[in-house]
Amino acid sequence: MLMFFCGVNSFVSAEETTDPAALLATSEQKEMEQNIEIEKEAELEGAQENVTKDAILAIQETEDALEALYDGDKKKALAALEKVIGKLDILLALNPELSLIPIDARIEAST
Repeated sequence: MLMFFCGVNSFVSAEETTDPAALLATSEQKEMEQNIEIEKEAELEGAQENVTKDAILAIQETEDALEALYDGDKKKALAALEKVIGKLDILLALNPELSLIPIDARIEAST
């Protein structure tokens, strides 16, 4: 909020004044704040998309490592797991709040 000094002990806010310059400044400030908020939301959305892609790739590569183990290819499994660990280390270093997020949930019903 913009405040203007108008005398010895009185202040008038930009909303109360009819000064076009003050009204324009207030309007420009509000518009700038809205633009900043829009840009911030777009950045957060983009960052979340990148995190999701990296997490999905890590899961897929973990599954590849398991398949290699089932096939008896220990070298391929080890290489895949090293790659996964590196991705997850970077992902968690950049986003420590993700350390406790579940990545998969399955329900098995026995008959």
